[in-house]
Amino acid sequence: MKLKFSVGKDSYDFDIPESINDLTLEQFINLQKTIEKTKDEKEVDKVLEIVSTLSKIPLKALKTIDAESVGVLLKYVNDFLHTDTTIEFKEKIRVEGKNYGMNPTFDALTLGEFVDLETYSKNWTNNLHRILAILYRPIKNKQVVEYTPDRERGDMFLKKLYIKDVYGTFVKYLDYRTKLYEDFEELFTTGEKEHGINSYNDMGEKWGWYNHIYLLANENILNINKITKLPVYECLTFMTYKQDLNEKLENERRFNKI
Repeated sequence: MKLKFSVGKDSYDFDIPESINDLTLEQFINLQKTIEKTKDEKEVDKVLEIVSTLSKIPLKALKTIDAESVGVLLKYVNDFLHTDTTIEFKEKIRVEGKNYGMNPTFDALTLGEFVDLETYSKNWTNNLHRILAILYRPIKNKQVVEYTPDRERGDMFLKKLYIKDVYGTFVKYLDYRTKLYEDFEELFTTGEKEHGINSYNDMGEKWGWYNHIYLLANENILNINKITKLPVYECLTFMTYKQDLNEKLENERRFNKI
């Protein structure tokens, strides 16, 4: 889409995306950051910053455009932000001549994958490309390769992937994550008397998931790699059992102390 506006006697033409589906991951992430940053600003200022983000037109230049052009931009941004994002789930994608795939369900998700996904999900706006680099991995001999962290793949996805190709996968993962939290509600719940996923003890507040992995590995660093390759559902089931057992033993200790 061509954007035309005037500054004084000069006219300028810029290419800007017509819908959210036209954005690369990098553009989509930058858009989300701009929306968050400008949420308390005046509508006109917000719109100009969004247009600057999408078009790379300097904000300083946009602030000098005439009133008619501002009106055009207001309508454009309103229409743009209300376009529907494609949520088609794609089991396979092709980027830079190479095939990448993922499991059509998340049942095979390992503890290591889930922990890394959780870490990045704390700020998904900045980390969407890294999340997708965990979910989508190279295909070799018709099989998706085993997960190993790969920052270069994430950086490549950031530049080369379009949001329309992967947003459905991200939404599907969020649905799975929500169900997992529901299935293990006691484990993920935090409160005054229960630390939930944060810990079996006070160490969890500082070390988070590493504390759990260490305990699951029977406090043997040589077992950690094996533990991270176990299905996350299996690990969370054991952690729930361990939490209930610890609570039972603690209640018995208090009872016997009375």
